[in-house]
Amino acid sequence: MADQDVGMDWQRFGQAMASMARDLLGQPSVEATLKRITGSAVELVAGCDAAGVLLVHGAEVEP
Repeated sequence: MADQDVGMDWQRFGQAMASMARDLLGQPSVEATLKRITGSAVELVAGCDAAGVLLVHGAEVEP
């Protein structure tokens, strides 16, 4: 087990992920869904200060 996993409450994390999945179903748009995903990453991932989404088509990244 990796050092950052020590002390991780996986049951609580799993419950938070399930709650997030239900919340995502209620989002009114793709943009709202992506904003909620990135916000959840910052909330749920230890040490995560910022998150984003890149859209990639083949070798191209959309701005």
